[in-house]
Parts: sequence; C-alpha cells; structure tokens
Amino acid sequence: MTKRTEIIAKIEAAAKAKGMTFEFDRKGGNHDIYKLGGVMIPVGRHRDFGNSYAVMVYKECQIKLGKGWWK
Repeated sequence: MTKRTEIIAKIEAAAKAKGMTFEFDRKGGNHDIYKLGGVMIPVGRHRDFGNSYAVMVYKECQIKLGKGWWK
C-alpha cells in the first residue's frame, strides 16, 4: 500500500529536481487534478492506494519526468 501523500511528495521532489512545478489545479469528480509542467495528472482522493495505482500515476508523469523516473 502506498499513501496518497507519499505519491504527491515523490512527484513534487522529482519535479523540483527537474526545475518544474507540480501544483494542485482543481477538484474533479473523484480525483484531485494536479499540473506537472502544464500536463494534467489526476490523483484519486483515497488515503491509501495499491502499488499498481501508484505506478499508474507515476507513468502519467513520464511525459515530463522521463521513463522510469520513480524507480
């Protein structure tokens, strides 16, 4: 299990290292929408996620952070 806050913190740290911003944009239906250098990244509002969901969110960030950046 991966905590939502851990996912967000990991993306924020990687974005900061690359000189980009990762910031909250708006609330969606069941997700919060964040922007990573202009790309929309939806993150569910559950407190804990399975590891496969965390990887799915990380893969959406590959466009800006590079392939396999979270490993």
